[in-house]
Amino acid sequence: MIPFFVVFGAWFFQSITGFGAGIFIIGILSLFYDPKMVIVSSAFFNLFGTLFLIYQNRKGKIDFYLLSSLILGSVPGIYLGAYTFGGINSRELMLVIGFFIIALGFYDLAVSKGWIKISIGRHMGIPMGFLGGYFAGLVGMGGPPPLVFLIQQVKDPNSIRLMLNLYFTSNILFRLSFHKHIDGGCFKNPNLNMSLC
Repeated sequence: MIPFFVVFGAWFFQSITGFGAGIFIIGILSLFYDPKMVIVSSAFFNLFGTLFLIYQNRKGKIDFYLLSSLILGSVPGIYLGAYTFGGINSRELMLVIGFFIIALGFYDLAVSKGWIKISIGRHMGIPMGFLGGYFAGLVGMGGPPPLVFLIQQVKDPNSIRLMLNLYFTSNILFRLSFHKHIDGGCFKNPNLNMSLC
């Protein structure tokens, strides 16, 4: 029952804001289940969610240069993140997830207080896509870097949400492919008697 309410609440939040479901789903469910299982299995649910949000924000406009640069940069980032994911154990991964969420919280606080002002140029899509892709491959939460990038380049909220969820959809497909390739496609948790192959 916990996974249902967490996923429902997370996607309700993302349907309003256009991002954030992964942080809630992985951050909360990793407290109850093996984080490796959570990261991989949540990708399937997230795929349906991103497709729905693409439809919901279909009136937005796509800047193909920005979107393609994000996606192009994300591919090697996702692969490297998935490779790192395959080489660490669940306890280490929990620490990484915790550090990522805490760092994100401090970053948001610093930006809201005006302590940090970051200006990202239009031609920074590839490195921002790479950074987002790395975090997506490692902890399943790659939204913040491309979100920060798109907010600075695009004014229309529907267009930001549309491009962000197109980016997320491509991320998920690459993640599933790379995780399967690197880990042999089978994630097992003997303590919970669960497996995802």
